[in-house]
Amino acid sequence: INTLNRNFKYPQVFRANLGFEQTFAGGWKFTFDGLFSKTLNNVFFKNLALQQKGVVYGVDAANARENSVAPYYTTEDIPYTAVIALLNTNKGYTYSFSGQIQKHFDFGLDLMAAYTFGHAYSVNDGTSSIANSNWQGNPSVDTNGMELGHSLFDKTHKLIGVASYRTPKYLRGRLQSTFTLSFEGGSGQRFSYTMNESAVDFNNDGRTGNSLLYIPTQAEIGQMNWSTPGDAAAFERYIRDDSYLSSHRGRWSERFAAEAPFEHHFDFQFAQDFLYDRRNGRKVQLTFDILNVGNLVNRAWGIYYSSVTSRQILTVTAASLDAAGNMTPTYHYDPQTVNVADFNSRWRMQVGVRFTF
Repeated sequence: INTLNRNFKYPQVFRANLGFEQTFAGGWKFTFDGLFSKTLNNVFFKNLALQQKGVVYGVDAANARENSVAPYYTTEDIPYTAVIALLNTNKGYTYSFSGQIQKHFDFGLDLMAAYTFGHAYSVNDGTSSIANSNWQGNPSVDTNGMELGHSLFDKTHKLIGVASYRTPKYLRGRLQSTFTLSFEGGSGQRFSYTMNESAVDFNNDGRTGNSLLYIPTQAEIGQMNWSTPGDAAAFERYIRDDSYLSSHRGRWSERFAAEAPFEHHFDFQFAQDFLYDRRNGRKVQLTFDILNVGNLVNRAWGIYYSSVTSRQILTVTAASLDAAGNMTPTYHYDPQTVNVADFNSRWRMQVGVRFTF
């Protein structure tokens, strides 16, 4: 069941931008752009069928600190498992700064380089056309909480570079060749650290895999319940080796706060023009492209990573409920890894034909 607030408003944003362009001596051209957007109204999805029954501890009841507990839900008194309300939120904003420099040389060389830095924050990205999917697919500490976090589409760094050389026309002006090498690099796919809830639903919200991971301190790891000897030491090593987890100990991980490794690749193109009507610019162009050409040179270059939006580190294997309805989980260390995207990480070649008339 879906419900709609009678005062519900369609998404609205406030947006401002600033642009600057400067041409320097010698023909160098610099461009700067700044963009800021603030959410005025966006969609927030809440499951009205859930009622908080108690809390679930990130560690255990005896040693839990206030910021290591999360709501524990029940639907016992309601004959529905999901009543999704579409509400509004004004939480969320984005900003980005871009700089670009370019230069054309009279002998046929063109150079361009650009860099963009930015962040995007939202409560829910609304990636599905179904309200229930948007609610259950949003990683969170409190399933019904209006938690501001990184957007899935947040990309911190992006680099672009192009070097292109076009020869003078030759063979009586009927042939012309173009060589282009382009580069694109940027931060990897954003993802959330979550828990595997296939055996036990961590917060009993009726959905699995959407509970964010609690990142314990070194002392708290020893206070957690483990199903397998050695899990605590292995999890401690994992946290120390991860830049995000090691810098956020003693709190819950944030939605889409982590990034896959930096990705970069080069593409090469050779274009041969056959001008059969020079007066009107008509021509036949043959193109030869090598995509991800760096991987052709070195198999360790041009690596892409699979688009996984969450990484499950701990499996919740059991749960014990106390008289107050609070839950203490038992964990098993079983981390997922970021896999290499096999096809995109390989170099590819293509040939094309274009007619201009």
